[in-house]
Amino acid sequence: MSALDELLARWRENPDSGTTLALCAFLGNSKQEDLIREVGSTAEAWHKEDGQVMLAVGRMYLDAGLLQEAQAALVVAGKVNQSSASPYRYLGEVLLRRGDAARAEKVLARALQIGGAESDTRMWHDRATVYVALQTRVGMRAVADEIDRTIPKKTSIPPPTFVPDSRPPAPAAPAPEPRGAAPKLPPPPPSVPPPPKLGASLPPPLPPPPAAPLPAFRDELVSEGEIETGRFGRAELETIASPLASLPSSGRSEPPPAPAFSASPRNGSPAAAPRAPAPPVASFDPQTKPRPARADERRDASVDDSPNPAAETILDHLSRVGIYERGGGAAPAWVTPPREKTRGQWLFIVAMVLAAGGGYGGYAYARHVREAKMAEARRLEAEVEKLLPTGKIDDLKKTDETLSRVFDLDSRSQRAAILWLENRVLSALMLPGEPRGIESALARAKTLEIDDSKVAFGKIASFLAEGDLAGAAAILPKWDEKAKSEPFYQLTAGAMLERAGDVRAVGRYQQAFDLDQNLVVARVFHSALVTLELGIETGKPVLDEAVKRLGDGPMARALQGLAWAVGDAPEDLPESTRVPDADREKLPAQLLAIPYVVDAKIAARSEKIPDALASLDKGLRVTATPAMAAWIGQVAIDLGDEELARKAVLRALSYSALYTRARSLASRVALLGGRIDEAKKAIQELDAASPEVAVVRAAAAYESLDPSELESAVAALPRGSHVAQALSVAMGVAMGKAYPTPAAITQMAVPGVPWGDLVGVDAALDTGNLDLAAKITGKWGTRSSTPTYALRLARLLRYQGKSEDAAKASEDAMVAGGITPRVLVERFDCLVAAKDVQGARALLGQYPAVLGPMTDYLKVSLDVADGKAARAKATAARLEPPPDGSPLLYTLIAARAFIESGDRRGKPLLGVI
Repeated sequence: MSALDELLARWRENPDSGTTLALCAFLGNSKQEDLIREVGSTAEAWHKEDGQVMLAVGRMYLDAGLLQEAQAALVVAGKVNQSSASPYRYLGEVLLRRGDAARAEKVLARALQIGGAESDTRMWHDRATVYVALQTRVGMRAVADEIDRTIPKKTSIPPPTFVPDSRPPAPAAPAPEPRGAAPKLPPPPPSVPPPPKLGASLPPPLPPPPAAPLPAFRDELVSEGEIETGRFGRAELETIASPLASLPSSGRSEPPPAPAFSASPRNGSPAAAPRAPAPPVASFDPQTKPRPARADERRDASVDDSPNPAAETILDHLSRVGIYERGGGAAPAWVTPPREKTRGQWLFIVAMVLAAGGGYGGYAYARHVREAKMAEARRLEAEVEKLLPTGKIDDLKKTDETLSRVFDLDSRSQRAAILWLENRVLSALMLPGEPRGIESALARAKTLEIDDSKVAFGKIASFLAEGDLAGAAAILPKWDEKAKSEPFYQLTAGAMLERAGDVRAVGRYQQAFDLDQNLVVARVFHSALVTLELGIETGKPVLDEAVKRLGDGPMARALQGLAWAVGDAPEDLPESTRVPDADREKLPAQLLAIPYVVDAKIAARSEKIPDALASLDKGLRVTATPAMAAWIGQVAIDLGDEELARKAVLRALSYSALYTRARSLASRVALLGGRIDEAKKAIQELDAASPEVAVVRAAAAYESLDPSELESAVAALPRGSHVAQALSVAMGVAMGKAYPTPAAITQMAVPGVPWGDLVGVDAALDTGNLDLAAKITGKWGTRSSTPTYALRLARLLRYQGKSEDAAKASEDAMVAGGITPRVLVERFDCLVAAKDVQGARALLGQYPAVLGPMTDYLKVSLDVADGKAARAKATAARLEPPPDGSPLLYTLIAARAFIESGDRRGKPLLGVI
């Protein structure tokens, strides 16, 4: 039988704690799942209140890969023994292997708080904090797979090794000196081989030898005469007495067998004849007390039945059963011990003085060491307080190690706990990637009973790190009054509002550095946000102040680049203010995209548009705020990349669906693609007086030839801005009253000017400058198939005499939802130019409501083209000239109808044009 089988047999006979602990050490890697579950369930039933046993059961389950059972056992172990870090450490590993990184991080943080400072506990805690974000993004299965791949499972409880007992057998005790014919004990039977030792673990109890049959007890005492006559032999009595004297102390119910011996009768009488042993009993209770002897129960006269037997008789009996040894051991209790000579009183006094001196010296030394540690901790805390507000990534990373040393020196420091929370919050705000450790820092602050108002900023940052802007905004009203004097609270609230696209973040940042003038990071965030949201005129002073506070460094250069890129300064950016590639990783997340936008602006100035767009795409990937994403989208519009601009809109809306500038940018993207309906949807929830709404209104009125609406929308445009550069002259072009110069047309026909290239082509075609119109349309590329752009291209091709190409382009302009009078008139002219009279007549019959009064003038021209001059002349005679103030297109159609039909009212209309 193997050692494991023997141990298992013993455990099944008596599943005590020692045997269970030893068995758990064996079974973790045995792959015997049924046996593991048997041991675990039995241990939970017998030892549920024993934290050490439940910890061993949990580790056994962990080694066997039964993670759910391991979690249940370790939870019980942690509840039983809440002062031990081991249950929490292994529970954290089990949770992490199951993929629950969020709960694992909290459990392992608890283990570190209790005192589990082992390297593997810290390693598991670091891994848990790293995988929290992975769990949020992908799920628990990905975390579990990553843990199995990077940290293969190791044996939690190393199995003990059996080492044979090489000790020599103990010499037999010398036999007691006989008195008269005292019986001698025979040599013991061959002993069972010594059980194996368990290396490095608690040895299990010895397995019980086979139970020997025991004679049945009787209620009455057995007399000496019964022994002599053979009714009950002395050997049977010795067999009964021996187990009682040698019962094991482990509490087992089955006693080991006692060696049988033959004793000679007292006073030298011959030995009694051996008798067959009595039949064995089914059970034996060593705690059963014998019944007192009755008066009629008498022993043989040779037995000393006196109430106080002689001492020699007692010693004789004790010698026979091996308890007393003649000539050895301590003196009997009734022997008066010799008087010992006491030491002098002076020696006791000297010892007391030395002990007191040593104790005071040790106390003084310990106090000196503690005071030195406290002084070092305070010095390091002051150093961290200077490094945290600087806003520099290098300084922030230095504080990690410094605060770790502070906690080693003084783990109960409230000041260090708050500094650690500030460190974690700044890491979440400034460092790209997933944040970690905020919950642990909050738990430490709660353990140290720090006032909630001083750590409220950590609660907001916790919601912000999880991407729960609604949760962070919900707790602002609760703490605004209580924590309004805390600069880090105002900083975190500003960061949350900025992430939500709320311009009130500007005021929060202002309050933060007003409360703490050394909080440079608040100035950095404030200056960047003001510049992006309110423009360079407002942002330039605060940018200069922030740069002055920062000195020379990557952040100062990034802010200078922001001022240059937003302001569109005519001069080139100085090389000394550019951020090298090697230093960009030192920028906080809020400024990380600025160097890429600067690179795009520089490349665009050199007309390297592909390089500029590539830099913009890199910058868009590292944006951290909706304002930065919207700015990149505007730059993409200026470069004419509609797809990249649309990606920027989606990026900004991913931070906040209610961000106003993102919706404005969406309308600009729609206008860039010539999609009036999409632009109208984008401005539905914007302020009616905003420039973006006015731009969309003006573009829609220009396309639909609505002079009154166009005039009203143009009046709402901001004067002198590039947004109004084209649409402010659109009224003159639509009415045929005023046209910009070719230089002005070239300047406004760029993607960054809303509707500028469309108004520019119309002005060039109206003035007969076909070369300029061809130059502008040649830059459209894939946009030429967009309905509004295809409309202008069809007109140009018709003027160039390319009737078939013009008809194809006009067909591209005919899309549902984009049918305007301009589109229908151009389609009609292209069909007539292609001599498709029937198609032109069907077009007029299909859209009479869109064309309105122009339908009759177009029918006159169609009759003339179809050779029906008389009908055309009769129709023209019934028509009236268009009223004054009509759009140019309307006047041209009427003049053409009158002239083609021979009506003299056509020449005055040509004079009006």
